[in-house]
Amino acid sequence: MNAVSDASPLIVLARIGRFDLLTKLYQTIYISSEVYAEVTVSGAGLPGASLVANADWIEVKPIKNRLALLELQRNTGLDIGELGASFWPGKLRWRRSLSMKRPGES
Repeated sequence: MNAVSDASPLIVLARIGRFDLLTKLYQTIYISSEVYAEVTVSGAGLPGASLVANADWIEVKPIKNRLALLELQRNTGLDIGELGASFWPGKLRWRRSLSMKRPGES
């Protein structure tokens, strides 16, 4: 089974030493370029940064309509990484979305 993730589950699982759970539950986890940058660049040296950068079972996919993503961020005030996980390319079929936030929670 595959999943799409935002940054929070990756960081939290790394922080508590259970990043390995992801490989037990999912074959591939897809993250947007924005999520990747949030975890590995903005979070360099923090839990999850090197784990995500070196995980061969995590695939980074760019958001194709970046202008719409930025417009949505401006209108909602949500974090670009969270929106990146939610604003996924329609051609990619996935069964699970990993997020620490409930719908409508900011």
